[in-house]
Amino acid sequence: MRNYMVIFAFLLIIASISGCGISNNASEPVNMMVIDGSAGLFVGNDRVGSLPAGTQVNMLEKRGKWCVVEIPMNEYNLKVKGLIVSEALAQAPERASIEVMSPRVSPVYEAKRSEIWSEFFIGNGVNDIALDNNDVWLGTTAGLIKFPASSPSRAVTYTVADGLLDNDILSVDAKDGEVWAGSMKGLNRSNGSGFV
Repeated sequence: MRNYMVIFAFLLIIASISGCGISNNASEPVNMMVIDGSAGLFVGNDRVGSLPAGTQVNMLEKRGKWCVVEIPMNEYNLKVKGLIVSEALAQAPERASIEVMSPRVSPVYEAKRSEIWSEFFIGNGVNDIALDNNDVWLGTTAGLIKFPASSPSRAVTYTVADGLLDNDILSVDAKDGEVWAGSMKGLNRSNGSGFV
C-alpha cells in the first residue's frame, strides 16, 4: 500500500511540473489562471497583448508547450480565443478570487497627501516626471507642468499656447534650467525663454 502511495505522489509531482498540469485535448474547457502576467497572448503569429496575472481563462486544448485559451469578456458579451505558453498557466482553485492589494498608507500621511497634491493635478494624467534642482517637471496629458517641490500650489502649466507642439507630453527631462519635452508631434526644448 505504501509503495502505491509513493508512486501516486511521484506521478502528481510530474504532472504538476509538466506544462499546464492538465492534458486537455477536447470536450470540456478547464478553468485556469494566469500566473505569469508578462507572457504574451497570441492569435496566429501575432501577439495581441498579455493577460494580467490572476486572470481566469478557459483552457480549450493543450498543444505541446502552448495552450489554446478562451477569455470571457463579460462587459462586451464576447469571448476571445488565443494561445498562451503553458508555463504561464496553473489550474484555478475552485473558489478563486483575485484581490488587488495596495500598499498601506498611514491615515496621517493620506490626509496630508490629499491636502497637498490632489487639488492641483485633477484631470491630468502624468506620463513622465523630471527633477531639476528644487523644481519638479511633469509631462502630462494636459501640458507641461513646473512647480517647486515644496510648493505644488505654485505650479505653472505650459501648453500649445506657450509654444509646445502638443499638450500631451509623453516624456520630459530637465537639467540646469533646460527642459526637453517629447510629444507625438515632436521634441520641445526650453531654457526659460519660450519653447523651440
